Amino acid sequence: MRRREPLPHVERFMRDEFLRSRWSHERGEHVAILGPTGWGKTTLAFDLLGPTSTPEEPTIVLVMKARDRTVDRFGKAHDFLKVRSWPPPAHRTHKWSPRRPPGFLLWPKHTYNVEIDEDRLRKEFRLAMVSAMKRGQGVKVFADEISDLKDVLKLERDVNNFVRQARSLDAALFAATQRPFNAPTTIYGQSVHLFIGNDPDRNSQKRYEEIGGVDPDVITGVTRELRRYEWLYIRRPRGETGYRMCIVGP
Repeated sequence: MRRREPLPHVERFMRDEFLRSRWSHERGEHVAILGPTGWGKTTLAFDLLGPTSTPEEPTIVLVMKARDRTVDRFGKAHDFLKVRSWPPPAHRTHKWSPRRPPGFLLWPKHTYNVEIDEDRLRKEFRLAMVSAMKRGQGVKVFADEISDLKDVLKLERDVNNFVRQARSLDAALFAATQRPFNAPTTIYGQSVHLFIGNDPDRNSQKRYEEIGGVDPDVITGVTRELRRYEWLYIRRPRGETGYRMCIVGP
């Protein structure tokens, strides 16, 4: 039987303090947010994206739902432009420029015919990811449920290609999922920043081994003690040694 080592002390920060003094995102750094339903993944993602989205380094939010109040509120609060297709109609013949908004809500119109809607989402999201890689220079793509891109829209190959190539092109993926056990294969190993909630699912916990460099038993032990809306934050080294870990509160 494997002997359990004592868990390390992990500093705890409230959300505002973490964002103010600890959160720093560089171009091309992928972010993974892994947690069960109702843990606040979308809210956390928007807290991270808000201060890092600018006209020069915009965010493209891939919106799958026909209606989403959280996304709508975020877009209005941060002056994101809602568009139905990609590229945005008003900018089809223009290059990226500082005159653009700090971000876009790519929100294809739904007909409520599943086949038609999935085909439309698949086409528009693929165009946006390719555009983001070509643009580079700090552009970010946020997928609120990365598992649905993989399984429902059949974009696993595109997602994995984006994760592998975009980092060197200075584009980044912010990927959230309530099904960590089913996330694309590249999410764990390629993300520089990981936020992990208290997920009791054993299949999800097994995938912590893919992060590399951090004992998966430590991750499981620390996250087991998290309260709702709290996250274990892991920052993987990028050109430096050692991992940084802390707990981020509500």
